[in-house]
Amino acid sequence: MSRNKRAKPRSTTFVAREARTPRLPPEPILQPAATRPPTLSYVTEILIQRHKVRESCEAEQLFQRGKYQECARKCLEILEGEAAEAIEARAHFYLSTLLVGSRSAVERAFHARMAVEAWEVVIERTGVSRFPVDEARRQLGIVRRHCEETVAYAGDEAELVAEGGGVEGLSSCLM
Repeated sequence: MSRNKRAKPRSTTFVAREARTPRLPPEPILQPAATRPPTLSYVTEILIQRHKVRESCEAEQLFQRGKYQECARKCLEILEGEAAEAIEARAHFYLSTLLVGSRSAVERAFHARMAVEAWEVVIERTGVSRFPVDEARRQLGIVRRHCEETVAYAGDEAELVAEGGGVEGLSSCLM
């Protein structure tokens, strides 16, 4: 006996197997590739490319392996186009170090200043950015100390350059 007392009784008439029509799944609606909605993996891949996440990871790995010239090239490649602020901040930080960046303290001071500004933008955008704010604040503290040291060193270098001939653009980097 069936569980549902209100269910209609099934007919006991015999129907040949061939007479039954099988249920087929509905045919998919084919759309041209350009009009199909993007998948999540496609969107993720586009964002990774746009924000230069892979280049940032490569730069970090090159720095850790001690391949500083290649790291500098990657960082400059990151800064050529648009990237996420946290990734730009890391690239500027690497370029502000003596190992990776230019031998000119003025250029390193410029990159240190840009790294500080980029980390401040990341921190201000809490709730919008996916980058952890606590980590951004920690990075900002490290970069600020490094920036102060680099700017102080650039000031010493500027005094030496001033004695020898001129200091174009130093004030804009130090302020």
